[in-house]
Amino acid sequence: MRVFTVGIMQPRSHSHRQDCSSNIRPRPRALLAASMVCAAAALTARPALRSMQEAKQQRHLRSKKPSRRWLNPLAVEALCGALGEMTQIFVLYPMDTLKIQCQAHSLGGRAAWALILSKNAGPRQLMRSMYAGCGSQVVCSAAIGAVYLVSFFELKQMFRRAGDRASASAAQSAESGRHDLLTAILPAATICSLLTSLIEAPLDMFRHRVQAGQIQGRILHSMGAAVRSNGLGALYSGHTAFLMQGLPYDVTELVTYSQLRAAKGPLRQMPTEMRDMLIGACAGAWAVVCSMPADCIKTRLELTATRSGGGILTSLALIMSTARGMVRQEGLKSMFVGMGPRLACAIPSAMLYWLAVEACRRALGPITQQDVRGDLEHEPPQEAYAA
Repeated sequence: MRVFTVGIMQPRSHSHRQDCSSNIRPRPRALLAASMVCAAAALTARPALRSMQEAKQQRHLRSKKPSRRWLNPLAVEALCGALGEMTQIFVLYPMDTLKIQCQAHSLGGRAAWALILSKNAGPRQLMRSMYAGCGSQVVCSAAIGAVYLVSFFELKQMFRRAGDRASASAAQSAESGRHDLLTAILPAATICSLLTSLIEAPLDMFRHRVQAGQIQGRILHSMGAAVRSNGLGALYSGHTAFLMQGLPYDVTELVTYSQLRAAKGPLRQMPTEMRDMLIGACAGAWAVVCSMPADCIKTRLELTATRSGGGILTSLALIMSTARGMVRQEGLKSMFVGMGPRLACAIPSAMLYWLAVEACRRALGPITQQDVRGDLEHEPPQEAYAA
């Protein structure tokens, strides 16, 4: 008979347990590396999660609520220009009528005012005389102001970008102001004046005739009658003379305003509205001084029945002969007749115009798709016109 013996398992020795435990003990370096990885993950996970949540909320808000910035910058410039032009035309129209009376009759301001009073009995008739042709002028000035401002700022930006690409090195940045004046502001102002003259020259000529009392009725009706009688050329018989006065005035005003707007110093410390009016006043005054002789010649030509009809050379010859006749008969002072009323009209006019333009630009800023190029830097309220 087989006998089975059952062996009793003996407990393992203490030394054997120590050997096993030594095999599973974690290494210090591995533990440190794992801890650092966990800490880094914890530090980056919370900001990343927060950013994802904020981005999700923003997308949700944009999907529910359309953007408030919906107005095109070009539309802003057009609105600002139209508002500025209409404001200054309406407020200061009587002063312009007085200036035209001075130039039409070669009188001083007081004598011209006395002549107006003698022709109009009663306040109502006087007011009607001082605002003769104002309705048509205000309506058309909206288009003139829109074209004026949009063309200037867009052309300036276009010329500036072209000049920046043509710059060979950053060393030219020291004279960036002068470079910008020659390559952007001057050509933009010149082209802007040429464009607006196509609308403004005919309107200006017939407005002066209405203010001088040579024609009666509405300006637009008189212009239509002239076209029916003598063709489209009747509207531009004084275009060359208008350019002779309009170019120096517009260029001087835009350049002066742009340069002062971009200037640094005490002007930057002034209240915004006061700065706008002061810069506008300086621009308007300097523009009048530079263009006064041409304005006198232009007005004299507009008030005569002479029509050149022979092209630019004939118009220039007529301008020169008119200027010589004025100087021969009345002296050099004939080149500055009506300067007082014109300054009294142009300075407040420029102040009101640029104040209205900048105020409108600031008001429309929150709903404009991008910063509106304000003046002098032409980038919103503070730098749109010049930069």
